Amino acid sequence: MNATFSKRPDFVDFCKHVAADALKAAPKDLASLLDVALPSGDNVRATAEHLTLKTGEKVVVRRLAYFGGAGNAVYAYNHGSKIGVL
Repeated sequence: MNATFSKRPDFVDFCKHVAADALKAAPKDLASLLDVALPSGDNVRATAEHLTLKTGEKVVVRRLAYFGGAGNAVYAYNHGSKIGVL
């Protein structure tokens, strides 16, 4: 993933919706998260595939973990130019 891809509005929106909807739906595992419906009406899996086809950059949700904390804040971290973590 190149550095400019992580700033694309469609990718940023995807990340925001996945994070917010994961907190609301509270899926127990990755398979359940991939089936969560996003505001577009598609689930996470279909939206990631569509974003991959649209941009040519592979978009994959690979892990799911919950961390408790005040305010349920979500933070972003870019590891180099290839890996983004929420």
